[in-house]
Amino acid sequence: MDTTQINQKCKCCACEAPLSYSKHVNLITLEFKAKWQVPVWGNVLTDQSQMASAFICDRCYDAGLNGPTPDIKFAVEFDKEEVIYHPVTSLSRD
Repeated sequence: MDTTQINQKCKCCACEAPLSYSKHVNLITLEFKAKWQVPVWGNVLTDQSQMASAFICDRCYDAGLNGPTPDIKFAVEFDKEEVIYHPVTSLSRD
C-alpha cells in the first residue's frame, strides 16, 4: 500500500479522523507485538521484532510535539488491500 492509498483508506489511530485531512503520513512504532506481517517494525540493537505500528494524523502528531502524547487506540494491519484496526488493549507486549 503506498502513501496515497494510506491517506485515502486509513484513519488516525488516536482520534479516528480520516488521514485524507493530513498532509503527511505519520507512521509510529508501538511497544506491542504484532501477529501480522505488514506493517511491523524491529530493532536489532534491542532484539525487538514483529512490533506493531499505527498511523496518526498531523493534528495528533503536532499535539504530541507540544504536549502529552496522543492516546493511541489502534494498531494497523494491511491484508492485501484491506486495512484492519486492532485495539491496542487486545495486544500483548510480549
